[in-house]
Amino acid sequence: MFRDGPADRGRMAALDTLPRSVARQPVHPAVQPVKNRWRRDPARNLAQGPEAACRGWLDTLGQGFAQCRQATVALRDPAGQPQPRTHSAALHRRPAPPGDHCRAAHRRPRPVQATSGPFRFRHDSDDPAADPEPRSGAVAVFPLQSGRDQRQQELRGYRQPGGRCPAEQAAGRADPGRPGRRGAGAGPCPAVSALQHSQLVPEQSSACLSQPIRHGHYPALHPGAACVVAQDSGEAPMNPLHSLRSQAAGLLLASLACTVQAAPQHGVTLYDEAPKYPADFKHFDYVNPDAPKGGTLRQAGFGGFDSLNPFINKGVPADDIGLIYDTLARSSLDEPFTEYGLVAGKIEKSPDNSWVRFYLRPEARFHDGHPIRADDVEFSFKTLMEHGSPMYKGYYADVDQVIVEDPLRVLFKFKHKGSRELPLILGQLPVLPKHFWADRDFSKGNLDFPLGSGPYKVADVKAGRSVSYERVKDYWAKDLPINKGFYNFDVLTTDYYRDNTVALEAGKAGQFDYWMETSAKNWATAYDTPAVRDGRLIKEELPNGNPTGMQGFVFNLRKPVFQDVRVREALTLLLDFEWTNKQLFNGSYSRTKSYFDNSEMAASGLPSAEELKLLEPLRGKIPDRVFSDPFTLPVTDGSGMTRPQQRRAFQLLQEAGWKIVDDKMVDAQGNPVKIEFLIAQTEFERILLPYKRNLSDLGIELVIRRADVSQYINRLRSRDYDMIVTGYPQSSSPGNEQRVYFDSSSADNPGSRNFMGLKDPAVDSLVTGLINADSRQSLITHTKALDRVLLWGFYVVPNWHIKTWRVAYWNHLDHPKAKALSDIGLMTWWAKPDVKPATATPSAPDQAKPANAEQ
Repeated sequence: MFRDGPADRGRMAALDTLPRSVARQPVHPAVQPVKNRWRRDPARNLAQGPEAACRGWLDTLGQGFAQCRQATVALRDPAGQPQPRTHSAALHRRPAPPGDHCRAAHRRPRPVQATSGPFRFRHDSDDPAADPEPRSGAVAVFPLQSGRDQRQQELRGYRQPGGRCPAEQAAGRADPGRPGRRGAGAGPCPAVSALQHSQLVPEQSSACLSQPIRHGHYPALHPGAACVVAQDSGEAPMNPLHSLRSQAAGLLLASLACTVQAAPQHGVTLYDEAPKYPADFKHFDYVNPDAPKGGTLRQAGFGGFDSLNPFINKGVPADDIGLIYDTLARSSLDEPFTEYGLVAGKIEKSPDNSWVRFYLRPEARFHDGHPIRADDVEFSFKTLMEHGSPMYKGYYADVDQVIVEDPLRVLFKFKHKGSRELPLILGQLPVLPKHFWADRDFSKGNLDFPLGSGPYKVADVKAGRSVSYERVKDYWAKDLPINKGFYNFDVLTTDYYRDNTVALEAGKAGQFDYWMETSAKNWATAYDTPAVRDGRLIKEELPNGNPTGMQGFVFNLRKPVFQDVRVREALTLLLDFEWTNKQLFNGSYSRTKSYFDNSEMAASGLPSAEELKLLEPLRGKIPDRVFSDPFTLPVTDGSGMTRPQQRRAFQLLQEAGWKIVDDKMVDAQGNPVKIEFLIAQTEFERILLPYKRNLSDLGIELVIRRADVSQYINRLRSRDYDMIVTGYPQSSSPGNEQRVYFDSSSADNPGSRNFMGLKDPAVDSLVTGLINADSRQSLITHTKALDRVLLWGFYVVPNWHIKTWRVAYWNHLDHPKAKALSDIGLMTWWAKPDVKPATATPSAPDQAKPANAEQ
């Protein structure tokens, strides 16, 4: 809702910034009341939204012109039929002869061919040389060529390379993800200076201006219509008719100023820059649009599953269940944070980011043929907020209300202005079928087949053992260019294994087709097989375009033993990364030194002047070393000798009141220190054993506790652990997920990833500033400042990372040429029609059985 304030005063300022030839004309009595009414009560005219407001202006102007015959813009032709007329220099499809525009163009009214159908603006160009002369004042309406927007949807669980455990994948599969080039062949379309910063739809019209208008864009008045005002630069004085016509143009310009906003777009970006792909693009650059369809993709899952509902905090959902759902929009994999419409063909957001509107595609359908409508979107939002995982309340916390404006249009209003990311986060909203859930309990996790609208649907389920999906042959969005090259397999199948070592052997035996390897030791030593040597089983490292984020041993600050920062720092010093990397990882990893490692947002050295502006107000509330010392981690010689680190750790523990009694470390209250480390993967034990020995040297007992996937997830949700190993994946545009990771509001939320239980007002303020950053540079500065405070808080023992995805797959699979993307893009792969899949011939049958397989 608009309010009378600086924004409205800015709109009224447009009345004073009209072209001089317009602004200097006396206001005609027929239109003066319109201007006066706007000045008295601008909010009343906007109560129904910007589109209705502008329609009202047009209606009022029309009534005023009806009172003044001189004001008519329709003259009669010799046959007596009304004939719309305007300035040919601005509207005629052919350019005026050289110099002709200087000879009082407004004196040459000519008929304009009548048009029908919806309307859209001509494409704009910023090239001032494209039209050396601005044109005479005129108002014009142009027909719109309907175009098809494009989108692809792959709502999959996040798979963090290099260490996010499969149990956490199961726990976080439904997490919301995390970001138009101008049309080819379109000519320039500058506009008047009064609205030179507004925007308009960047498609070329079939009857667009051949002599375009300068300096900006204009919003559509309503779906299907638009007006463009040209600046008058004729040298001859204007006659009364043309003077009034220009006044009408000026007042219409003022009315347009009330809705200075981006028109509905095929794609939106975080900072309103043009998306990489234009509205008429054919496919994404990173896909093979001619990829053959068919075949089966067999994968391995870890542990098991007991639910087909990924949106609630009960049960363990099946892998890839998100593929049955479509979202309003979808991020591309080769841009920082850009979304293109899927269910919503167009997206419109306010300039101050106080609301976002989605225009749904009429052809969007659920798998049962039921059309997707705005009430489904409203139902989805309210259902996730009321019955979904608690994390949704964090993601959508700043949404004030959702309004169904009509069956194909839904508006989300925000509690605050300035949230650039929230419109894109809402674009990731999965659309649930209201009619399907009307007589079902959404809050219960079970194995009933859900109804979706995505490229796949559930085909077969064996509880806890396997799940299969089949490609929807009549998928409503299969021909959208945004889906070209995606979803090439007819069938997706996942068999579950209780142990990754068993799964690896099954993969090498041909029981599944694709495997992402997260173990450096396995990558170096476990693939020396005939299949690899003869090229049937392919090992490949694909570039990873993501920041690597932070993986580490996380302290649960809810436990009293970890509430002293000196204790946390001491325990951090006792990890000997150099020895671990050399002996266990074959030297494959780099030490992680930032929560945003492998990106321009990672903090290094001392704070910059821009960072200090954010950090100085927090002095005294954050560690002093944030200002004085660069953050560093100890570096050993890799021999296993860590005496300097142990001495420093012991000193810190003594400062915290800890001491050794009878060869056992006791805390300040005299209690023996015993720490439980919860894991879900047996292979992580070998990594923790050296760390356990280093703690034992100081009398600290570390108990490694392994749980199955269900127990592990339940203990994560109930925060029943001392330490865990987990990752904080990051994107190229950090935003609202930082609140889920680190904000006080998420610490007691069982669905959040604030596993450390962090409650720090200083961190909260930095997170809020990051989310509300108004430029890329501001985002980088806020992120670096947050990074420093987190690092010096010693909330995790930083681990290690690698900058590639390590994958092994059988040679009947193929993929597009490797590029550094934000996801491995498995749904862009395909099966070669002329190569037979690997035959399942396990060399060790007892090891190659899936979880819960019959004996």
